[in-house]
Amino acid sequence: MDHLLLLTTEKSVSDIAAELGFASASHLGSLFKQQEGLTPRQYRLQQRQLGK
Repeated sequence: MDHLLLLTTEKSVSDIAAELGFASASHLGSLFKQQEGLTPRQYRLQQRQLGK
């Protein structure tokens, strides 16, 4: 998964999912949470708080 899109754009998770070829934002979210332990939104917020 391309974490960079979450960190460097203001695109919605739905837009990112479509760009990456996922059938839906929920599919992307499920796979992302399995890998990272966070939803894409939570990951984005956490990384911004850490100043990444």
